[in-house]
Amino acid sequence: MASMMRDFDWASTDLGPPGSWPQSLKTVVRIVLTSRYAMWMAWGPNLRFFCNDAYLPTVGIKRDWVLGSRSDKVWEEIWPDIGPRIERVLSTGEATWDEGLLLFLERLGFPEETYHTFSYSPLADDDGRISGMLCVVTEVTERVVGERRLATLSELAGRLASARAESEVLDAIKEGMDAADKDVPFSLLYLYDDQAALRLARGSGIESGHPASPAVILPGGSWPHDIPDSGSLMVNDLSAAVEAPLPRGFWDKSPTQAVILPIVVKGQEKPVGCLICGLNPYRKYDEGYSSFIELLAGQISASLAGARAFEEERRRGDALAEIDRAKTLFFSNVSHEFRTPLTLMLGPVQDALNDSSASALDPVQRQRLDVAQRNSLRLLKLVNTLLDFSRIEAGRANANYQPTDLSAFTAELASNFHSATEKAGLKLEIGCEPLPQRVSVDRDMWERSSSTSCRTPSNSLSKEASQFECARPTMVPSWSCMIPASAYHRTNCRDSLNVFIALKTRRGDRLRDPVLVLRWCRSSSSFTVVR
Repeated sequence: MASMMRDFDWASTDLGPPGSWPQSLKTVVRIVLTSRYAMWMAWGPNLRFFCNDAYLPTVGIKRDWVLGSRSDKVWEEIWPDIGPRIERVLSTGEATWDEGLLLFLERLGFPEETYHTFSYSPLADDDGRISGMLCVVTEVTERVVGERRLATLSELAGRLASARAESEVLDAIKEGMDAADKDVPFSLLYLYDDQAALRLARGSGIESGHPASPAVILPGGSWPHDIPDSGSLMVNDLSAAVEAPLPRGFWDKSPTQAVILPIVVKGQEKPVGCLICGLNPYRKYDEGYSSFIELLAGQISASLAGARAFEEERRRGDALAEIDRAKTLFFSNVSHEFRTPLTLMLGPVQDALNDSSASALDPVQRQRLDVAQRNSLRLLKLVNTLLDFSRIEAGRANANYQPTDLSAFTAELASNFHSATEKAGLKLEIGCEPLPQRVSVDRDMWERSSSTSCRTPSNSLSKEASQFECARPTMVPSWSCMIPASAYHRTNCRDSLNVFIALKTRRGDRLRDPVLVLRWCRSSSSFTVVR
C-alpha cells in the first residue's frame, strides 16, 4: 500500500500533492501505513480514502482503485449504515463504538454477511479543525457465524436428546431447523418409503404444498431424484429449478443455491433419505459452511438410527411380552386342568382309606391306595407350585409379609430332610447363622421355594455320599447355610446365600474343600451350582 501511495497521482485530487499536505495528515498517514492493525481513514471535504495492508482483505476486489477515492463510493453498499456515524464524528468530534455490527460488504462480487467491531475517531488538521476520521477495526465474522452455527447444533442436539420415537425425532428436527433460518433459510427432509420413493417427512421454513417441497420427489421434478450414497450434491440455480418464489428465512433475499446430502444410517448400505438445505444468499459455501451442513445431516442420521433401533427394540419387547403372556396363560390353564382331576380323584381315595367298616379294604389294597394318595398329593403340590409361579409372572401374586426369625424358620424347614438322609445312611447337620433382626417374608412362599430348591442339593448330596462311601465309609455329609437377609423384604443384611455341602469323618474332622457349593438366586428362586 505504501508503494501505491507513492505512485498515486494525488495532484488530481482535492488533497493536492503530498508536499502540500498539513503535517497532521502526514503524521496520521504514516501511523496508518506502518501499523499492522487493520485501519482506514478519510480526509478532506470529499473524505478521500486511505488504508493499510492489514485492511486490504476487507476491501477485497476493490483494492486496485480505492486509494484516494471518495469514501462514500468505496463503501457505497454500506454508506446508509456508516455514513451517519461518520457525519456524527465530523460534526461533534466524539468517537463512536460498534461491536459485531452486521454489514453487507461487496468485497467478493456479491453482498456478503460480515460482522465488524470498530471505532470512528476524529482527526484534526494543523489548525485544530476536524478534517477527517480514523477507523480502527477488527472483523469478527468467523467468530459470530461460528458461534451461531454452534448454538444451532447444540439446540438441535438438545431437542433430539429427549426424542425416542421416530415421529418425535422428526418433530425435533423441524423445531431445530426452524431456529437455523440464518444459515438454512429452508430445509426439507425426505425419507424412503416401502416402495423406495422419497417422501417428504418434515419441512422447515417452507409451506406445505410449495413447488419446492413436493410430497414425493419424482424424476424430472424440482430436485434430483438420484441421491448420492455419500458426499453432497449442489443445486446452483434454484430459480431455474423452482418456478416459484422461495422462502427467504431471516434475510430479505431468497436463496440461490441449495445442497442435498444423503441421510445414512449405520449398518445400512443405502441412504434412508436425504436432507435438502437452502443456503444463506449472503454467505459463500466454503469449507466451514459445508462442515456445518454435514454436522446437521450427521445429527439427523444418528437420531433417526436411534429412533428406528428404539422402535425395533420396542417391537421385540412387545413380542417377547406377548410370548410371556401366552406362556403364563398356558401354564395357568394347564395347572387348572391338572388340579381339577387330581382333586376329584383324591376325594374317593381319601374316602376309601377312611372307611373302617367290615367291607373295608384289605391291607394289600389299602397299601396300594395309600401309595396312590401320597403320590397324588405330591403331584397336586407340584401343580399348585406351578400355578403360584404363573401368578407371580403375571403379577397377580400377593405376598403376606410377616416378621420372621428366618434362620430358625429355615432350619425348621431343612429339618424335614432328616428322614431322607437317615434312610440313605447319612447324617444331616444344619447350620444357619442367626440374623441381627427379624425379616419380613411371606412364610408360605418361602416354604415352597425352599422345599423345591432343596431337592436338587439333596440328590447331589446322595450321589456324592455314595461315591465316598465306596472309598471311605466313615465319611458323612454336613450341610451349612448362610441366609441372605438382603434378598428378602426390607432389610440391609448380607447379600449372599451360599449352601456348602461338605464331608466330615465320624470323629467330626471336616475335609478342607466342600464337595458341593450352591448359590441361591432370588430372581429365579433356585439354587445354582457354583462348584
